[in-house]
Amino acid sequence: MKNHLEEYLLNKIELNQKIPFSEFMNQSLYHPDYGYYTNKANIFGDQGDFITSPITSSIFGECISNEFINIIRYQKTSSILELGGGDGSLAISILKYLKKNKSLPDKYIILEISENLINYQKERVKKELPDDYNIFKWVTNLEEVKINGLVIANEFFDAVPTERFRVKNSKLETLYIESNNQSFNYIWDESSDDFSNELSRAKNNHNIDFSDGYISELNLNNSKWINLIDKSMESGVLFIIDYGYHSQEYFLDDRSDGTLVCVHQHKSNFDPLSNIGNQDISSFVNFSHLKNLSINTDLTVQGSAQIDTNLTVTGDFTVNGTTTTVNTANTVITDQLIELNHGYTGPPMSADSGIVIDRGPENNVFFGWDESSNEFTVGTGTFDGSATGSLYSFDANVRFGGIKSSSITSNTLTDNRILISGVDGLIEDDVNLSWDGSSLNVSGTGAVFTTGKV
Repeated sequence: MKNHLEEYLLNKIELNQKIPFSEFMNQSLYHPDYGYYTNKANIFGDQGDFITSPITSSIFGECISNEFINIIRYQKTSSILELGGGDGSLAISILKYLKKNKSLPDKYIILEISENLINYQKERVKKELPDDYNIFKWVTNLEEVKINGLVIANEFFDAVPTERFRVKNSKLETLYIESNNQSFNYIWDESSDDFSNELSRAKNNHNIDFSDGYISELNLNNSKWINLIDKSMESGVLFIIDYGYHSQEYFLDDRSDGTLVCVHQHKSNFDPLSNIGNQDISSFVNFSHLKNLSINTDLTVQGSAQIDTNLTVTGDFTVNGTTTTVNTANTVITDQLIELNHGYTGPPMSADSGIVIDRGPENNVFFGWDESSNEFTVGTGTFDGSATGSLYSFDANVRFGGIKSSSITSNTLTDNRILISGVDGLIEDDVNLSWDGSSLNVSGTGAVFTTGKV
């Protein structure tokens, strides 16, 4: 038996013979009465279909909040616009952090078309932020919205209905949905010239050739949203946070079935014709395409960061925080000089500076400058990389060439070999060197010195 949404889609197809895949996806997700986001009771969390980063931790929202704090340093009147409020977790974590830091926005606007989600978000905000509920405003479109501040599109563009295409016998074809005996089927039709031109823009001027049978996505609705955001923003910053790639990686040969994915009860599948109206449908974002769509607007792309691939920063890179973690096999730095405590302008330093080596169950090693004794030191202790102040450590042995610090006691050095510049002089095992403050004394039977300086 067909559900209400399936009946609606079958009637729509009967009137038009076929509908574009993007229309099928749009109705599956956003039909006012039967769509996934507008009708389904449980979408987010353990009892729903998937979990997003803001639900997992408030840290996600707190990181975004720091950008808003930077914005209000330069403009007093600032608001936040969130595109798609989800279960309200992101808005709540941002407002709590901003309130703690005395940086509340004038308005927090949530774009949401689902009445069910609006009511759910309102209930959560009233419970979590009863004193700040009046800051929030819900809108169902961006036509009348004007924003000065921060616009957040977190996992928004991946849910914008997309087209699908394939290459068959060197021809570009676009996917449609048809019906046959009350069943939904795929049908491919030759793509228009406009579609081909837009695909070229999505390739970002790269020479990308598709093998026969290659399938992927091209989102023609992104242009509408980029223009709407542009018209709504009078000043501020737009954050687009989503699953996606730049064009060359988006259209990799190995990604020959595209990026479209469906999620139902925390399990992914690749069949949008199943669980219609009861599962999420999304496709990864082509960030190169989004960048090119913004060229004819007042939006300026300042940069992008991709978590799951290489990151290249061509300008200055600033990280503000408490701890920066780099988890790689090797870190290679081509700079000739590394400066610690750059820009320090406070009173004379009292905290030690240097490098800490984590040794697991053993005491860690510190190599650096000891402010209290005004000297370089190498020692071991229970501190780690997050430690500040004066690091108490036990002395550790250091070897410089053939000299090991453990062989130095008081003013006496005992070792089996030392290089004397310009000569072949050696100090044998039974030879001791001592320094009395003015001269070097040698004792033992194996001392051999020729010309040169020690």
